[in-house]
Amino acid sequence: MFLKKSTTQAFAISGKALFNVILLIIFFWIVSRPLKGIGEKLYGFFGKTAHTTYQNISESRSNVNQLFKANELLNKQEETITKLNFKLNNIGSEIKENKELKSLLKIKKDLNYRTLS
Repeated sequence: MFLKKSTTQAFAISGKALFNVILLIIFFWIVSRPLKGIGEKLYGFFGKTAHTTYQNISESRSNVNQLFKANELLNKQEETITKLNFKLNNIGSEIKENKELKSLLKIKKDLNYRTLS
């Protein structure tokens, strides 16, 4: 019939398999040592690149914010200039009206003087 195996026998590893596993662990440890140095160098390079990229992005954001502020100031100045131009046009038309009124007043004075004399 069937013999029951104990749990120690079920998970038992032969000496040769254990030796092969230990050899593989040592092999991968030895191979990974130079890769660790390469990984550190790559991390250093990409870390510096990432840092400079972050700095460039943050500087660009601040430059864009400054451009938006400058644009807002220009818009305000543009509004002020249009208001001043409107006022100047009004003053110019008032000056023309005053000149016309002065000329009419002069004509009226001349007519009054002629009628009196």
